[in-house]
Amino acid sequence: MRQLLREWSVAEYAVGLYPERADRHPHVLDRVLAYWAGWLALWASALLRWRLRRFAARVLACATELGALDEEALRTRARQLSARLVREG
Repeated sequence: MRQLLREWSVAEYAVGLYPERADRHPHVLDRVLAYWAGWLALWASALLRWRLRRFAARVLACATELGALDEEALRTRARQLSARLVREG
């Protein structure tokens, strides 16, 4: 026990109520899960970017359509959109 305590340093203690020595090497399962979590995060971010690109394209299409309207027609569309947002949330 004394040998073990002599080898420990404050930097090796894990944060918590009961200090314990941190693992020197992560377990194989931890490494595999971290690897797959990284790939999953990359895939999910690509999917999110794809959805955002679709949304941006729809906004731009709507902007060109609304840019061609006169002021009164634009007010009418704004009232319709406001009512739809209140209904659908």
